[in-house]
Amino acid sequence: MTCAEWHVGPELGDGRLVPVMRDWMLEGEGAIHVVTPSVPFMPRKTRTFIDWFAARMSPVPPWNHRPS
Repeated sequence: MTCAEWHVGPELGDGRLVPVMRDWMLEGEGAIHVVTPSVPFMPRKTRTFIDWFAARMSPVPPWNHRPS
């Protein structure tokens, strides 16, 4: 069974789980999409959330941050 990295991020971060088979990736894994309705104007709160989320995930997702 495989599991998305975001789903087990805390466990990876604190060492309870360790990655194995680092050279193997499931095709299509790692994409997060924001889907919004097709409307003439996007609500400001929606745009704010999208911007916040994109900044939070870039360039390194929070589950990949290692304590220093």
